[in-house]
Amino acid sequence: MKTSDSLIPYTLMSLHPLMHASFLLSGMILLTRNYENFYEIVGTCPPGTEAQNFILGYKYTLMNLAMTSHAVCLISHYLYQLLSYYEVKIVANIFLMVKMFVCFISVLKIQQGIDYTECSKVTDNSSVMAWLTFEVLAFYLNILSLGVFIFIQNIKKFRSIKDRCGLAGNQRKTVDFLVYAKEDIHWWSCWFTQLGLCICALIFRVKIGIDIKWSVIEVFTKHILGAFLIRQLYFNSKFQF
Repeated sequence: MKTSDSLIPYTLMSLHPLMHASFLLSGMILLTRNYENFYEIVGTCPPGTEAQNFILGYKYTLMNLAMTSHAVCLISHYLYQLLSYYEVKIVANIFLMVKMFVCFISVLKIQQGIDYTECSKVTDNSSVMAWLTFEVLAFYLNILSLGVFIFIQNIKKFRSIKDRCGLAGNQRKTVDFLVYAKEDIHWWSCWFTQLGLCICALIFRVKIGIDIKWSVIEVFTKHILGAFLIRQLYFNSKFQF
């Protein structure tokens, strides 16, 4: 086993670059279009509490941390790929480590910053708290997706794109399964994480007068089609649509 193979579980635990790009772009759109309402929190909390500190300014710190970490992870990921292509392995792996550490540390920092119970009812109704909660949930949903993926492939055989194209050789039997599936498993994780976030959004959403029925139908239709596509590509006996 190569030295870099031991990093595969940690690499897969960090979000796919497309997820980083999605969070970064969506966050920038929200902040530029509706900055005041995004950070607005109706109500006050007792002085000295974590909720009060969050209201007074820590919400800006955590949001800036989230956006910065996504940008750093994106840059580090593509520098890793570029340097790997030119066989600069040591420096490439340094950027891979940077991506993983930044992702893990930022999630833990955000989780610590929003994990309180006193006066949480005031802050929980804000858009910024919802966004920071999604930042943490995406990380854990990504980890959960790996476990679900391994469970499913024990029931229904998974075949990577390389294997279907005849380029995988005998890797399925000679290398660790996560190493064999590393180039394809991120697509499953992205779909699973997005589906989980949509379900969480519906469960915890604030009741308002806006009708979102058709939006919900559209989003979950896309997820159903995504599940069908994943099944056809990776869990079907023949390579077909």
